[in-house]
Amino acid sequence: GPHTPYVVYARVAAEFTVWWVGLGVLSSIGLGTGMHSGLLFLFPHILKVCRSAEACSATGFDAKGNMWFAMGADELFSCEGARGSASWVRVWLAVLPAAVLWGGGTAAGEVPPYWIAFMAAKAGRENEELLELESESTSAMTALQANIHRWKVWMIAFMKTHGFWGLVAMAAWPNAAFDLCGICCGTFMMPFWQFFGATFVGKGLIKAPAQGAVFATVFSAGPRSRAVAAVAGAFPASWGVREALTKGVARALDSIDPKGGVGGAAAAAAGAG
Repeated sequence: GPHTPYVVYARVAAEFTVWWVGLGVLSSIGLGTGMHSGLLFLFPHILKVCRSAEACSATGFDAKGNMWFAMGADELFSCEGARGSASWVRVWLAVLPAAVLWGGGTAAGEVPPYWIAFMAAKAGRENEELLELESESTSAMTALQANIHRWKVWMIAFMKTHGFWGLVAMAAWPNAAFDLCGICCGTFMMPFWQFFGATFVGKGLIKAPAQGAVFATVFSAGPRSRAVAAVAGAFPASWGVREALTKGVARALDSIDPKGGVGGAAAAAAGAG
C-alpha cells in the first residue's frame, strides 16, 4: 500500500536503534566485565563508513544496513543515493547516529550499579565499597596503586561538590572507574533522572561523538594526513616526528584493515565499481 515505504523505514530505524543501544548497554553493564562492543562493532562501523565515502567520493548513502550482522567485514555501503562531497564533516555526521545511540546505550548500562546502591541507601544500609575506599590506607600500596586510590577518592569528592556537571565531566571521557561514580551517586541518593541525564550527556553527547570524530580522522586519508602534518609541525623536522607518526598510524591501520589500510581498500573498491 501507499504506507509501505514509511513502515519499512520505521522498522529499519527501530532495528538500527535497538542494535546500537543494545551494544552500548553490553559495553558498560557488569561492573567492568562488559563486552568491548566499541572496539568490536562501533569503530569497524566508522571504518566502513570512511571507506565507503572514499569509494563513492560522496556521503549520503544509507549507513543503516550495518547491523545485526547483515554485512560482511569487507563489504562497503552502496553508493546509491550518495551525494555531496566526502568531506570530514559529512563523514563525521554519517557516523554520528550510530555513535550517539551506542553512547546512550553505555549510559543505560551504568544504571544497575547506581540502582543497587540507591536501593541499599534507601533501606538504610551503608555502601561497604565506598567506606573501605575512604578509610583505606595507602602505606602498603605501590606508587601506581596509591595514585589510582587517590584519583578515586578525588573523583568522589568532585562529584559530591559539583553534582550534575561533575558527573557529566566524569562521563565525558573513557573513564574506567565510572562504575564507582554510579555507586557513589546511588549511595548519596542522587535522583534517577539527574544521574541518567548527566551520564547520557557525558557519554552519548560528548564522549561518543568525540570518539567518532577521532576515528573519522584516523580512518580517512586526507584528514589523517592533515592531522599528522599539524602535530608534526609543532616539532623540529630533525626529530622525525612526521615519519614516526606516519609509520605508527600505518601499522595501526594495517592491524585493523590488513588489505591495505583505509585508502588502499577504498581505492580497490572504487576500481571494482
